[in-house]
Amino acid sequence: MKKRTITSAIVIAFILTWIISIDPVRAAVSITEADTKAIELVRTALKLGNPANPKTALIHAEGIQLLNNQGLNPQQSMRTQRLSADWKVDFQDRSFLQRSASYLGKELMWCTEIGTTRKMRYQLFCHSNVFSNYGPPQSDGAWTFRMDTTYPDPQWHLSHALARSQSLHWEGESVFDGQREDVISYSDEFNNHHRLFLNSTTHLLREVSTAAQLTRFGEGFVPRIVFENYRRNGLYWNPTKVTIVQNSWTIITSELQSIRRDFDRSLSAADFAPLRGASEVDQKSFDFHVSKVAPSVYFVENVSPDYNSMFVVFTDYVLVVEAPSSDSDSTKVMAAIHELAPGKPIRYIVPTHFHEDHIGGLSVFTRGSNGGNHSRKFAVHGNVHEKTEGNSTTDHVTGCRGYCRQTPVQ
Repeated sequence: MKKRTITSAIVIAFILTWIISIDPVRAAVSITEADTKAIELVRTALKLGNPANPKTALIHAEGIQLLNNQGLNPQQSMRTQRLSADWKVDFQDRSFLQRSASYLGKELMWCTEIGTTRKMRYQLFCHSNVFSNYGPPQSDGAWTFRMDTTYPDPQWHLSHALARSQSLHWEGESVFDGQREDVISYSDEFNNHHRLFLNSTTHLLREVSTAAQLTRFGEGFVPRIVFENYRRNGLYWNPTKVTIVQNSWTIITSELQSIRRDFDRSLSAADFAPLRGASEVDQKSFDFHVSKVAPSVYFVENVSPDYNSMFVVFTDYVLVVEAPSSDSDSTKVMAAIHELAPGKPIRYIVPTHFHEDHIGGLSVFTRGSNGGNHSRKFAVHGNVHEKTEGNSTTDHVTGCRGYCRQTPVQ
């Protein structure tokens, strides 16, 4: 009797354990199935392109570059420039170089070269042939970030995802432009989170995003790379249009076409270094610095490299000229004002014009995130003289997207 009671207790305990654990088991199976599906989808997509594992890559592309809030005036806020771009990559040595040149007509407007190796990180300004040396990276994170956010070939992004197969997960399906897509997520070795969007029918990669965030321009998630207009080359498929969207001092969109890819060519260390004869810039020249240039007038230099501001301290308030580039930059300006004019409210902001690098940090002032030091009488002065294309000078309210009032509050 005693033995039968013990046996019954064991059976009941087993049944209860099975009932309690049935939902977690199903959840575990569900997760495993989703992960397996993600791995198979990425493998299928990877087989569509060639080569799968090159040692080096050379890519050249022509296209256009769009700069948000950098146009002629607020009504024509987008600046469009011709773009010529090149990439050199050594996958084994983790070396990366990207060179971008933008033109207005035939005139070179801007040119930069960014290089990352395990020995050096630098940025060269082609038009002046000077470069900043940021020293060796602490890890391969800088190389991986550049590849994740700018490299215009889908094969590496798929290979990178598959190398992290333990974190691949099928999120479900979405619909883009009337076509179903599989959404797959993964985390890389530096804990950056990525999403891949694969066409459910063709299995081709349409978009990849990295640690993406929404911006105040309402232009979707950035940074992201979009691959379009695939064409078959023999057995394999390559995109003929690539769009790279980055959130820098403004939203920079590079629409690349006429793309030429060349793999497994011999590259040396010299291919990933500044050109011979380039001059290195003293990094101290880019340090944040506040100087008094006249009684009660302060110049704020290098809020971020080469972006400046200034402020004037009046008897009972402060006027600020420019809200440069970003929230973090304007926070630095605000901290300097607290230190040099403690207790005085910031009452006026005067952007010289509407470009994003001059108004990108306005929201810091308008939110009053300076420890309650704002007066309620706060305004952005919007009557800025701006040259238009026809050389006529007109008054207009700067493109502050709801931040501005046309006249200061008295």
